[in-house]
Amino acid sequence: MKKTLRILLALVVALPLTIYTARVSIKLLGVIALMAASVVVSTGIEKGATNFRAPVVVHKASCNLHWILMSFYAFAVSDLQPASQFRNYFYVMIPISAILYGAAAVVTHRLLSATTPAYFTTTDEKTNLLIALFALAAALFLIHLCGVNI
Repeated sequence: MKKTLRILLALVVALPLTIYTARVSIKLLGVIALMAASVVVSTGIEKGATNFRAPVVVHKASCNLHWILMSFYAFAVSDLQPASQFRNYFYVMIPISAILYGAAAVVTHRLLSATTPAYFTTTDEKTNLLIALFALAAALFLIHLCGVNI
C-alpha cells in the first residue's frame, strides 16, 4: 500500500509538471525525454535485464537534468533581445546549475554506491529528486517570465 501511494504521488507531481513543460517549451521537454531515454538504455546495458531498476534511472536522470538546463540557459541568452532585463538571470543560472549538478552528482554517487535505491525512502533520495525538481521549476519560471522560445 505504501509503495502504491508513493507511485501515485510521483504521478500527481510528474504529470502536471510534464504538461506544463510541454506548454512552456516543447523543445526543452523533447531534450529531457531524449536524455531520459538514453539513461534508460545505458542503465539497461550497464546493469543488465536482471539488475535493472527504475529508481536507478530516475536518480541518474535527475542528476543529468542539470546539464540540459545549463545548455538551455546558454542557448536562451542568444534568443533574448540584447536589452532584455532577463539576460543577466540566464547568465547567473549557468553557474548555479553547475553547482547544483555537482551537488546532485555527489548525492547520486553516494546513493547508487551505498544502497539499492528507491524513490523517497532515504534523505539522499529525497535530496536528489528535490534538487532536480527545484532546478526544473526555476528554468520553467524563467521561461514563462521572459517568454524565451527555445
